[in-house]
Order: sequence, then C-alpha cells, then structure tokens
Amino acid sequence: MDTLGIMKKAAVGLALAGIALTVALRVANPWFVDMPLAWFGVVGLPPLLVLGRQRWAAGPLVGWVVALAWPNPGLDSVQVLVVGLDGATFASVDPLVAAGKLPHLAALLSESARAVLVARPPLHSPELWTTIAAGRRDHGVDGFRMRATDLVVPRFWDYALDRGWRVGVYKWLVTTPVRQVDGFMVPGWEARTTDAWPPELGFVKEAELARRVRPRRGEAAKPIGPGLGVTAVLHGARMSTLVGAVGWLVRGWVSPPTALDRLSSEQRIRAALDRDVFTWACWTYKPALATFGYFAIDGLSHRAAHLHDPASGLDPVSLAYEDADALVGELVDSVPASASVVIFSDHGSAPLQAAAARAYLAPLTERLQARITAEVGPVEVARTGGRLTVFPRAGTDPARLVAWLRDLQDADAQPVFDADLLPADAGVGLAFHRRALSAADIAAGTVGGEPLGDYVRLADDYTGDHDPAGLFILRSPGVAGGQVGGPLEQEDVAPTILALLGVPRPAGLQGASWLVAEVPPDGRPPPDVGAFVYGPSAEPDDDALRALGYVE
Repeated sequence: MDTLGIMKKAAVGLALAGIALTVALRVANPWFVDMPLAWFGVVGLPPLLVLGRQRWAAGPLVGWVVALAWPNPGLDSVQVLVVGLDGATFASVDPLVAAGKLPHLAALLSESARAVLVARPPLHSPELWTTIAAGRRDHGVDGFRMRATDLVVPRFWDYALDRGWRVGVYKWLVTTPVRQVDGFMVPGWEARTTDAWPPELGFVKEAELARRVRPRRGEAAKPIGPGLGVTAVLHGARMSTLVGAVGWLVRGWVSPPTALDRLSSEQRIRAALDRDVFTWACWTYKPALATFGYFAIDGLSHRAAHLHDPASGLDPVSLAYEDADALVGELVDSVPASASVVIFSDHGSAPLQAAAARAYLAPLTERLQARITAEVGPVEVARTGGRLTVFPRAGTDPARLVAWLRDLQDADAQPVFDADLLPADAGVGLAFHRRALSAADIAAGTVGGEPLGDYVRLADDYTGDHDPAGLFILRSPGVAGGQVGGPLEQEDVAPTILALLGVPRPAGLQGASWLVAEVPPDGRPPPDVGAFVYGPSAEPDDDALRALGYVE
C-alpha cells in the first residue's frame, strides 16, 4: 500500500476515534464538553475535513453532531437541595446583588423567603455546621479535631435515610470517617484521607490533599497525574475545570504567584471540581435529599477581608461570591421546579480592625495548648480572628481552667486574658486583655513568666473574622417569595429540612421549622448513631487548619 493510502486510512481512523470519544464522553459525563468551540477545534475539525466527502460517513457525523447538541440531563431525583455557603453574609450579598454581580441569587431571592441565621459562640465552623445538621447543640462536637464518630445524635440526613430517602452529602463538615449511606458522601476540608462513599469518589479528596498536605516522614508526595485527571473526567469533571487547573499550573511555573493569588485560584478551581462531581453524583446516585458545601467565601475572607469591597466587586472575596452565585444558579436550574431549595451560611464574615501600623493581633495556639495540658489538663485551643477558644477534654475541670487562665499575668502584673465560660458548655472564650499590642510590647512582654511572643504575633496575612450574622434562604412550593423573617436560630434549619421532606418531627430537636408545617411526631425512635457503619478512621487535617488560620 502506498504512503498516501496509509495516511488516508490513519486519518479516517483518527476521525472515527474522535467521534467515538465524543459520544463516549457524553454518555459517561454529559457535562464534559462545556467549551464547545475548543472541543470542536481539537476533535471536531478532523471528522469534518476527513469524512466530509465520504458518503458512508453521514451517519457517524450526524451522531457526532447530535451527541454534541444533546442537552445536559437534569437532576430530576432531587426533591430538597441544601447548599451551604460557608462565611456568606447578606452584608455582602445585598450590595453585590444591587451592583448586578449576583444575578442568580437575585432571581432566587425574588422568589424565596430570607432571614438572618444567627450563629452562637464559639463561631467555629465544624460545631456550627453540626448544630445546623442536628437541630440541637448537645450533639457532642466541639472544636476542630472532632470526627463523625464523636456525634451522639443523628443529623437530618440520618433521619431521612431512616425513612427510606436516598441522600447525597457533599463536603459537609464533620463527616469523616464517612458513613456508608444509600447514596453518596464526600467529607469536608478537615479530612486528611481519601475516605468517601462510594469509594470511587475518593479521588476528590486525593486531588485536594495532593495540593495541600505535606507528606509525613517516610511518605512520598502524591502528585496530581494523568490518571487522576482521567478518573475526574469519568466522574463529572468538565473541560473548563481541567483547562483552568492546567492554566493555573502553567502560570505558576512561569511566574510564582503571591500567597493570596495561590489561595484564591486554588479555592476557585477546587470549588469548580466540587460542582462538577456533585452534579455527576446526583445524576448517577439519584438522591432525593442532596447537600453541597462551598467554602471559598470563608477561606478567602480569612485572608482578604481587608480588600473586600462589594461596591466594586473586583476583590478575591467578591469573586468567590460570584462563583457561588453561578454555582447556585446552575444547581437550582438543574433540579425540578417543584424541588425545595435551602441556602444557608454557618456564620458571616467581617474584617478585623487593624492597629495604626496596619498589623493584626494574631493569637498563637500551640504553646498555650501545651502549657494548659501540662498544668491543668488536656484541651484543644482554636483561633477565630483575634479570639481563642479553649475546649476542655476528658478529665479537665472547666472551672479550674477558667481560674488558671484568669490568673495568668503579664510583666506588669495585669491579666493576660479575659476568660469566660461560653454558653451551653461550648468551651472557654479568650481575648487578650490588652486589645492593642505593638511589636515592642510583644518583644518585652511575658505570659506567666514566658515570652509573650510565644502566645501572639502581629500579622498582615489573616485579616478576616467570623461574624454571627449568617444567611438563610428558602424557596419551596407554598412559601411566598419576598418574605423577610427572623432572625432564626441554627437549630431551626434541620426541622425545616425534615418538614420539607415530610419526615415526622423527631424527639429532641431544639429548633422549629420556619414557614413549613412540621409533620407531627409518630413515636418512632431516632436512628441509633452507635449502629452506623463508617469507613476507615481518619485524623483531622492540621495543614488545613493552619491554612485557614484556626491553629498556629
């Protein structure tokens, strides 16, 4: 056979392979080809140029065009969609809506009821997300190093499962180790392992941890390779997400980004992949109740709250709100019109107040935790903004802990901390007695005879604080749009979701459904949390806690 003939046959083979690839991807992942012009340039031109003159090729070409033009499927199984926008607040949403930056949230608000959702101290996300899910505060979770096995009460999806509903839980906090459920479950940012249910979804955490977690001694780094990319594509990843990730890596090699640019880009790419996989998982596993967690607003507010200007909408935090708006719009449009939609945030965000030198008071956790543990008893110390929370662990007397903290004095024989027990046994809240400290004060100061520099520093890299005013948006048949209510307690969210599902009110809930009539209790006992089947045990991810500024 002559060379020209071989080349023609090879070209025809490649063209047919391009058609087959398009059809196969549309079957496995209908959302992949979301950049049709780019896909056409790479895969579409060869079939047209090579097969255009072949009479027998009409069928394959028509099939290829139909595959490209076929509409994406809806998430028809979802009856209740719950989206958590960690750190979001109406103080930012309303001006961004007014500026035309959040068109999807604007449309949703026009047909929904809204209220401020009040967070109670300590304003730590794992505890707040658990209160929201459990409908009560006595759930057993306090601090950041808690696991799902520490829970002593069910959460709303546990009640739904108990009543025969299939669920999808995507990146809700304190879901590691994951419970093996009818549906799917992917744990939140605090998980350090690739534990997920079904296990095939563990690649999401693998991709996240490969970029974030330093390998332990004796462990090799786990780079993101082509195999992980193929797995991602087969489980919902879109062309635009992969192009964005590759583009970000290339730009990073050419010109190393600033820490804030890196955080912003990685948060946004991660959120895009989460959207992709969540959509695919809902389509594949068909849950009636689906929850999605979005964390870029909170993560960027920790570092860039001082840059946030909703009026201009050009800063990293505003861009995270715009991404959230696009995500909410797509998910709401994907579920049936009859589905109920709940949007909430566990807390709001606000900038810290900087001193004249434009430095922020950043408490340190490591030395304080070690000293209390040695002198009083085991504790966990976590930071939000300029405040600390000390969580007593087994064997540590809270009253003795408060007394010890109040007795700590500085070099001038003044108290170092203002210490108070938080409500509902939520730990001990700490604030530095002297609210303004200079670099000279820190260099010369002491804490009970130890250097003050071991307990606090001045920083420009963590500029955001948690604010109690979260948000709650409810769209449901029978709920009139435009209503403004509240403020609501976080314990009211779970009863509202259960009422939307038609699940009878369980015993022990501390909140009440908002605007949706509850189904009366039927005497059925709650699910036994001790009988839940979990995946492999997982330790908390201290790298994530440090990156967000909760420990240091």
